[in-house]
Amino acid sequence: MHSIIVTQFKDDDDDVITTAATDPPAMSVSVRTTGEIVDVDGKVDRLRPLGAEGLKELFVTCAQSAFAHRYDPLLDKGPRGPAERQPFLVTEQE
Repeated sequence: MHSIIVTQFKDDDDDVITTAATDPPAMSVSVRTTGEIVDVDGKVDRLRPLGAEGLKELFVTCAQSAFAHRYDPLLDKGPRGPAERQPFLVTEQE
């Protein structure tokens, strides 16, 4: 079972990037606010035991989580400035 943690940060071009990553670390998918996937990272040693079906399920879950939360206002400029790389949502994935 993996939890999915969604974070946001601004890149060098001030674009907001939303990343959905598993906990324990196995896969992460990052998207722009347009929904374009900009990065996918996976740890082979943790993904191989899942097989093709498990890998597909984990990728789709991460991608959907990042896509669904790409407009969440995590980077509002409150009294402490932009909230960079702050965990936002944890959901369970079997």
